[in-house]
Amino acid sequence: MVGRVFLLGVVLFLGLTSYAQIYGELGTSKREIAADCDRKLSASGTEGLIFISIVVNRDGEVTSAVLEEVRSTVSNTMLVREALIRAKKMKFAADYTAPQWHKGTIEFKVEKKSAGNEELKRKNILPENY
Repeated sequence: MVGRVFLLGVVLFLGLTSYAQIYGELGTSKREIAADCDRKLSASGTEGLIFISIVVNRDGEVTSAVLEEVRSTVSNTMLVREALIRAKKMKFAADYTAPQWHKGTIEFKVEKKSAGNEELKRKNILPENY
């Protein structure tokens, strides 16, 4: 019984987190995501948020993706480009009762890339046998 309750909690948590980084009409309508993307980016020396405004048609295709410059705290061209590419690859469930152009915003989190053990070994910070 405890295992089932735990499993139900995990399923509910995972279901809620898929909408946690999508705002606007798409977020409030809880339109199902058919093909998601990784919303975490990593870069050395950079961290912050990138917000991408998207428009989704009734077939669930992302027809437009644009950087929200005012809300975004990261402006690195390569990271923004990667976020735009990922946003355009997303697909939502077809919904013919939805607005013709369903709008929303996707939040991408940029995290500092940490040096891996191999890099630390090359810099003689970690011993070779570590």
